[in-house]
Amino acid sequence: MSGSAGGAPEAWFMGDDSGRNTAEESNDDNYYSAIAATVQHSAATCSASSSEQNSQMRRQEERFRLFIQVLMKFLKTRDPRVHSRAKQVIEECVAHHKRGYPGYESVTACVSVHLKPVVGDAYWKRAEQQLSHQLLLLTQTTKQKEEWKNLPSSTATDTTCTATRHPGAPSQQQQHQNQQPAPSALDSTPAHPPHDVPSSTLAAAAVVQPIPREQKWKRVHPGASSVAVAPATQPTARPAASQYQQNQQYPTPSVSPPVQYPPQNQPRPMGPPQNENFRMFVRVLLKRLEDRDPRLHSRARQLIKECTVRYKRREPGYESVTASVRVHLKRVVGDVYWKRAQVTLAQLLAKEQK
Repeated sequence: MSGSAGGAPEAWFMGDDSGRNTAEESNDDNYYSAIAATVQHSAATCSASSSEQNSQMRRQEERFRLFIQVLMKFLKTRDPRVHSRAKQVIEECVAHHKRGYPGYESVTACVSVHLKPVVGDAYWKRAEQQLSHQLLLLTQTTKQKEEWKNLPSSTATDTTCTATRHPGAPSQQQQHQNQQPAPSALDSTPAHPPHDVPSSTLAAAAVVQPIPREQKWKRVHPGASSVAVAPATQPTARPAASQYQQNQQYPTPSVSPPVQYPPQNQPRPMGPPQNENFRMFVRVLLKRLEDRDPRLHSRARQLIKECTVRYKRREPGYESVTASVRVHLKRVVGDVYWKRAQVTLAQLLAKEQK
């Protein structure tokens, strides 16, 4: 009794499955398979999320590189001093990143942090606007190219039309042939007439019957055989080119009307002065202010000097001296002095023309 009772655990330990429940084994197998599936699913989701993050970071870095290119090109044309300083900052950030300095793990982040205070908000926003405009144009052109590629060709449309037609229905060419009238007696004359027909009958038939297309081509090329000779005097016959256009139903070219140019000797308008006369207008205005209001005259001269200095510095909003002086000077002077100077300038120009 003791041997049999103590033998069961030893047999189970040595590998005898008689004392073990099969239901418990199946439950353990299902549990481990479920754990393995969960681990595989979590690994797949982690890899997918990491790949999406990497692709998003690559897109952001590529966009920032394009932004830096647009910004540097804009600074090179507008402010060379700031352009050289920004180039130096970018080179320093790249060098610190290669050396592994703390805070320079990402070139994009460190350049954006250190470059914006040097450049300023005005140039930064202007470069962002230019980049967004260029990207919008690029997307529009790519969409147009894709639309042109997706358009079906003429052969594809023809094949689809013929495929959708019913098998018993006649084709368009057969319908056109059925709609044509029956040939008359004059049209039934053979292309190569017999030798016993008199020449007068052939000449009359040539006047009434339209010339075929093949004979027209041979008529243009005299070296071809069997040329159809037309009579010398045909009062009602048209030239070959117009008759060919009429038979082929080509549209006749329309003659465009002659271009009417405005007269050159016109009086100058009384509106705002043009760019070439703006210097003369400023002289007239300053002369009038000097006689009437010396304080306003000194203020206007100071404003003109400030606009010129800012134009030389390539500041935003001062790309043109004429435009900037016109905007700021009119605001300071007032409409009364401005209009009076316009009238005086118009009178002087009229005297010069006379």
